[in-house]
Amino acid sequence: MSKPKLDLAIVIPVFNEQDVILEVVKQWLKVINDIKATLVVVNDGSTDNTLKILELVSSKKLKVIKIKNSGHGKALVKGYNEALKLNPSYIFQVDSDNQFSIKNFGKFWKNRSKYDFQYGYRFNRKDPISRLIISRILRYLLFLSFGTYIIDSNIPYRLMKSSLLKKILAKNFISQNIPNIFLSIYFCKFYRSKHYIVIHKERKTGVVWILKFKLLKFCFQSFLDLLKLRALI
Repeated sequence: MSKPKLDLAIVIPVFNEQDVILEVVKQWLKVINDIKATLVVVNDGSTDNTLKILELVSSKKLKVIKIKNSGHGKALVKGYNEALKLNPSYIFQVDSDNQFSIKNFGKFWKNRSKYDFQYGYRFNRKDPISRLIISRILRYLLFLSFGTYIIDSNIPYRLMKSSLLKKILAKNFISQNIPNIFLSIYFCKFYRSKHYIVIHKERKTGVVWILKFKLLKFCFQSFLDLLKLRALI
């Protein structure tokens, strides 16, 4: 195995977040200022000024990936694969909507050698009631199906050991629809994992990606994906 070139790569998928993307990028660049790290931002075919804003940021620690609009899940998997090419020891993922605080990252990074997978838990979650209900149903569904109780399986605030992430992605069963949930299940079931309560802020701008889909269709497809995973593991 080749020696890691970086300590950390942070993956951020983004779609139409022109009002907050500069603030988000600057915050995370500040976090990694003293870390051998790169910020990998995947622009998922934004139709506003998101890409133009990203291209104005001058930093050797920022890598912008441009793809055609394909949805949050595919953009995230693309980001993982691009981050792995940089050969980091760890990969952290966070969303671009500015709903998460950089303040919680320190605990994750401090405990990186103790766990293979660390993820946040939105105890005081600032999302619509429909999403809260779906998340609660999902929590118990995953426990019944996989025997693993994962408090916040879809949270976009997670630190993973890159060698294990690469190994899981190579199995080619990761859902392009719900990669976060798939990875949470696999990491929590087979590797050392830990969760922490993290700050979650109300969304002020941008587009909630799941609203681009018909909710019932999305949930049905997600259920089918989970059935396939259950058959494999």
